[in-house]
Amino acid sequence: MPLLFGYLGLLNCVALAPVLVAMAALTHGRVFENFTPEVFGLVCAKGLFDNVLSDYLWARAVVLTTPTIATVGLSLTIPLAFLSDFAFNGLAPSAAAGCGAAGVVAGFVLVNVGDGNCESRCGFLLRQGGAAASAALRCLLCKGSTSR
Repeated sequence: MPLLFGYLGLLNCVALAPVLVAMAALTHGRVFENFTPEVFGLVCAKGLFDNVLSDYLWARAVVLTTPTIATVGLSLTIPLAFLSDFAFNGLAPSAAAGCGAAGVVAGFVLVNVGDGNCESRCGFLLRQGGAAASAALRCLLCKGSTSR
C-alpha cells in the first residue's frame, strides 16, 4: 500500500510540475506573489489531512474489511454531515433528508450484518467432527475470510 501511494505522489509531481512552470512563465511569476511560507505550510497540511489521510484510511478499511463495506461506509458522511450541521449550526434537516439519512444508516447496517452463511456453514462442520471440525475452527477464526 505505501508503494501505491508513493507512485501516485510521484506521478502527480511529474505530471503537474510542467503545469506549475507554465503558469509561472505565462504570468511572469505573479501567480505566486502571495504564496508565503505560511500559505505553503497550510496548503501542505490541508493536502495531508484532506487527501492523503482519508485515502490511506479508506485503503486500510478495504484491507481490514471488504471493498463493499468500506465503500458503503463512505456514504455515512451524509448522515454525519446532517448531525454536524445540527450540532454546530442548529440546522435541522428536512423530513425527506432525515428519511434519506436513516436509509443510508440502515443500508450500512444491513451490509455489515451479512447473510450468515459462514456461521451456518461452520456450525454444520462442527457437528460433523474430525477434520470438518478443524475446518470449522479455521472458518470461525478468520471470520469468513475464505468466503470473500
